[in-house]
Amino acid sequence: MHRRLTAALAMLSFLMLALAGSAMAAPPSPGKDINKATAEEFTTVKGIGEKTASKIIAERAANGPFKSLEDMQERVKGVGEKTIERFRAAGWTAITGPVKTPPARPDPAPEKAKTGK
Repeated sequence: MHRRLTAALAMLSFLMLALAGSAMAAPPSPGKDINKATAEEFTTVKGIGEKTASKIIAERAANGPFKSLEDMQERVKGVGEKTIERFRAAGWTAITGPVKTPPARPDPAPEKAKTGK
């Protein structure tokens, strides 16, 4: 009886360590960014062929990055609601990067009051 309990506890410990190790092995990969994807990457989405992938890339090159998946839908003929849902389900996003703003200018030093002596 004692041997069975020890063996069961050892097996349970092993399984817990194995599961914990696999969970920590690699973080989940983030989705693809529609503003950086290649035509080959676009064609991995069901419903996107080479022609539509080329249209997406041409629109992005001509008019700048997409603000969202919906922005891509509005700007690219042939990309409809179902296609956007497929992008979303696969974890695709539209990352446009941080907005760069110029540094704030320091307030100019107040002028010293002139005294008329």
